[in-house]
Amino acid sequence: MQLRFTIRQAFLLGLFLCVYLLVLLICYIKIETVLTGYEIGQLKEKEALLLEQRATLRMQLAKLTTKSQLEKLAKLESVRGKSE
Repeated sequence: MQLRFTIRQAFLLGLFLCVYLLVLLICYIKIETVLTGYEIGQLKEKEALLLEQRATLRMQLAKLTTKSQLEKLAKLESVRGKSE
């Protein structure tokens, strides 16, 4: 009788450990999911900022490379070249 009780206790202990490990794994996965979500949110904010900066820089480049702006720059450079 004692042997059966010990086998039953070992089985229950093994079952308890398996359930405990499963619960720990589920908690770990949920925590990692939340942390990944926060990281995604931060990266999306950074992406929006970078896209805004890119649009601003493209506008500045467009203003600097207009024909009239390039002509002004060429005249300025020619004046500088003559004075040196």
